[in-house]
Amino acid sequence: QVRITGVAEAVSQYTRGIIVDFGLLLVIFLTFGPSFNCLLIGQDTMLLLMVYTLVFIALKSRRDFAAGGLLACGLFKFHLVVPFVIIFMIRRRWRFLTGFAAVGGLLILISVLVSGWGVFNSYAGMFLNSKYRFLMGFEPQYAANIRGLVYLLAGERVPVIVSFALVVSLSVVLLWIVARRWENEDCGLSFSAGLLGTVLTGYHLFIYDLTLLLLAVAITCGELARRRTLLGQRSLAGILIIFFVPPLHYLLTVEHMYALMSIPVAVLLGINLREAEKSNVLLPREVESV
Repeated sequence: QVRITGVAEAVSQYTRGIIVDFGLLLVIFLTFGPSFNCLLIGQDTMLLLMVYTLVFIALKSRRDFAAGGLLACGLFKFHLVVPFVIIFMIRRRWRFLTGFAAVGGLLILISVLVSGWGVFNSYAGMFLNSKYRFLMGFEPQYAANIRGLVYLLAGERVPVIVSFALVVSLSVVLLWIVARRWENEDCGLSFSAGLLGTVLTGYHLFIYDLTLLLLAVAITCGELARRRTLLGQRSLAGILIIFFVPPLHYLLTVEHMYALMSIPVAVLLGINLREAEKSNVLLPREVESV
């Protein structure tokens, strides 16, 4: 990830020339509250981060089928995979979708052979059980996404069906915008935007799931560092300060307002879309292959 994204160069520009190695980057990444939380309680979002990193490498190499197959390996957190697939459905990237369907179908078949067809009913019933959702912490005010922000702002003052419809509508619009503004000439920033859009539209999101932001941040900072425009991005610098101040994550959690973290995530998404569009203006438009 360090070499592909160019994040070492980005940190070096921020530190005014201090040599940055893997050890320093590892320490910086571990100060990110969600990644520390992920390791502390033994969650598997780090594995999903690795999957998305491999998907990014495959897309950079224009291996859509392999990228789709790799993404299917992240279906153990399907709610953080399906929105990304929807973006590629809108883009009509058929080779990517074929790879995803092939590997995903194989994994589903293996699951059925191991656990039987009844696993689908029991799994769905588990999430429909309100007592289980409460026990496992499926509380929207802790989700730094669209659902969490809507719940935090509207609370119980708005009927559930209305807030659900609003969340779905905003999610569809956001994924549509990300898909339509995907620029092949700047795969890095577009991929980062897609990952951020996935985080914001994934229905269930825990604090440790924001570990995925490490890849988006690395790509964004690396791309802007290569353009020598990183230090002029004041809004991006502010977002990084918010992300990498651990006490802020703790404060938002204990105050039951962690959903507010979705705001800097959305701003980072806007930065990626804006910078990707600039690339489209500066570079000749490439004919998209499907």
